[in-house]
Amino acid sequence: MAAVGKWRHACEATSAPSAPSKRPAARHSTYRYDVPLLVTVVGGNAVTAAAVLGCLDTADATALRRLHPILVAHVAAIAWSDTTTRVRDPVRWRAAFPAAVGCNLGRFGRSAAEAAIVALRGVTVLDLNRNDDVTDAVVAALPPTLRRLNVLRCRRLTHDVSFTHLPALEWLDCSTKSIESSALPPSLRELVFMPYGVADFSHLRSLRVL
Repeated sequence: MAAVGKWRHACEATSAPSAPSKRPAARHSTYRYDVPLLVTVVGGNAVTAAAVLGCLDTADATALRRLHPILVAHVAAIAWSDTTTRVRDPVRWRAAFPAAVGCNLGRFGRSAAEAAIVALRGVTVLDLNRNDDVTDAVVAALPPTLRRLNVLRCRRLTHDVSFTHLPALEWLDCSTKSIESSALPPSLRELVFMPYGVADFSHLRSLRVL
């Protein structure tokens, strides 16, 4: 009997409750943690996505597109008007941001001028500051949707450049290249300008700031 008592005591000892496990409890099956939280926030609601993406620029958005496939469509739908981030490849820029309306365009190569112009279709704000690939011909091919244009320090422009084909243009900076005042469109409201010869602004009836 003594042997049986010792065996029962040993069994009771081994069946005692074990110490609490340090392993974390399994996550509830209704929650998913396999995507970054930002993807969940932006991908879950169009209004939230617009608010979040509105705080970013196209450099941020370029990285964001790589985070998850669902973000590619959200980024593409935004009418980006980022004139701070310098665009080096306008064709790839337009492919990534098909709804973009603003651009700061860096040198695109003279052989790629036509492709660059196609990529700029629909743009309303364009910064070409210090771009040595910009010529009179490039300006002549710019889209008529432009409302703001900066051609400051575009050294290859000549005195014969004209902006009269831009009927919506309201703001223009061409201050480092003297041009004819007759080359300016009557839609201008603000102008930073170096005149070539005698300047006549009588046709600029909407001009408010010179």
